[in-house]
Amino acid sequence: MTRDTIDPTNRHFLNALVKLSEEEEIEVAEDVYGQNGIKLVARGTRVSSKLYERVVNHKLLKPLEVSLSIAGEDALDYARVGEELLAEFPQLKALTAWQLGNLTPLRLLADLRFPSQAKTLLTLAARRNPSARRHDVLVTLLALGLAHVSHRKDAQWMDVVARASILHDIGELYIDPEIVKQHEHLAPMEWLQYSAHPVIGATLAREVLGMEELSQRGILEHHETLDGFGYPRAIQGAGLSTCGMILGVATFISSLILQEYPYRRIDIALKFIPGEFDTHLVNSISELLHGLLESQISDKAPTPTDPLPAKIHQTLLGMGTVLETYERLKTLHPHMSHQTKLTLDSGFNRFVRLQRAFTSTGVEKLSSLADAFSEVELGGYRFEARCVLHEIAWRCNKLAREIAANSMRDSTLALEDQNCLMEFSNALAGAS
Repeated sequence: MTRDTIDPTNRHFLNALVKLSEEEEIEVAEDVYGQNGIKLVARGTRVSSKLYERVVNHKLLKPLEVSLSIAGEDALDYARVGEELLAEFPQLKALTAWQLGNLTPLRLLADLRFPSQAKTLLTLAARRNPSARRHDVLVTLLALGLAHVSHRKDAQWMDVVARASILHDIGELYIDPEIVKQHEHLAPMEWLQYSAHPVIGATLAREVLGMEELSQRGILEHHETLDGFGYPRAIQGAGLSTCGMILGVATFISSLILQEYPYRRIDIALKFIPGEFDTHLVNSISELLHGLLESQISDKAPTPTDPLPAKIHQTLLGMGTVLETYERLKTLHPHMSHQTKLTLDSGFNRFVRLQRAFTSTGVEKLSSLADAFSEVELGGYRFEARCVLHEIAWRCNKLAREIAANSMRDSTLALEDQNCLMEFSNALAGAS
């Protein structure tokens, strides 16, 4: 990580700052200098579009964030948002029903303390994306619950986890807001930009906020997985910190808990790829959810347009195409570069894990059971089949996007090698 990662002339950050200045009084608390020693902005200057024009084309002596001050009271109020989430999603209560002395998750949210410059960043993030604060608090509650079921239970550790959780997506401030908004459906090169947000966030935590290393690593690693197939650094096994591992599971769960029948979705998704997440955490979550799992899944009876049987067939055909494409590429391109071979083989090995996980669920046999069982009897299985198909689809698409992005980013690859990887990426996308 380098200072260039959080260059304070970043236009997305400056645009958010100027927009916030239209609603809140923000001033420069100390003189701002360029790296050439020239004073660009004087202490006491009100932030406005003029500040944007003054600094946007300059490298600054130190990050602009450390020189900003927002007037008035802090209106982020994480504890209130936490109370709202617990009222809206009672299932969260089971995970957050712990107490260490006088410390509870809501008390911890109310007492969170950050360096003064963090207030600007957090307020900017909340104003640029109204749902950001709610998401950050949801991830924090989930992470605190997971931290409590982990082996370590003390107030200082919980504070580290909470601070890292609240700030885990702060790096998104430096990325085009349209890319952030569409991050689940991005083209490969756009995804490369988005995938940098953990690095940016960790750099901010270190160079701007002066946070402890444990929190920095939690922010950096909140999209990593134990099997080494996360991002941005593909950290594997013991290389992944406990804080990063907890935040990774919390972030993953947060995307499912807002959906219909969240308990079953979470239970299926966490266990779909063995070794992806910490076994102790996965088992603890499963045990916690066991008493909450919906006893009935009211799946609609199939209609002539019901996509499930067709989707199962389509998925099987798509997987077959991936296998055929891999074998053909290995045969037709025996002299591909070493790096291309590594990327292709790694991608194929990850796909094989997905294929095995899919086969182990028995979903492919569901269509043939329709003649032997009633729709009432098949209801729950049909719901779980849709969950499994969703997991296969987004994981294949994610893998396809990563391979395509890496191919496009590597300027040393020959055109033939790039085409080879793109063809395999397209086959993976077709299986999603």
